[in-house]
Amino acid sequence: TCTLNEFSHLVQILGTSVRTLIQDRSIHLIETLFTTLIHSSYRIRLSTAWCFRSIGTVLPSLIAPLIDQCLEKLQACRRLDTIADADSLSGYSLALE
Repeated sequence: TCTLNEFSHLVQILGTSVRTLIQDRSIHLIETLFTTLIHSSYRIRLSTAWCFRSIGTVLPSLIAPLIDQCLEKLQACRRLDTIADADSLSGYSLALE
């Protein structure tokens, strides 16, 4: 939780220069955030959602792609009948808020 909160703060401080970090394919930052978005701990899901909000605030051009990716993951859960998993539903809902 602390790391995610610090990352959100770092994103807000760095502003648009964080784009290179987010778009670096070798880091897989967005994929890692999506992985923590379905964690069993509500605090971690909430902190991850805050990271996405910080990224969207600093880089508004990424809001639509992040929403699309989140919706795709929700649909994939639905196709696999895992949508009943409350952690996944909660995490994706928090990210979409």
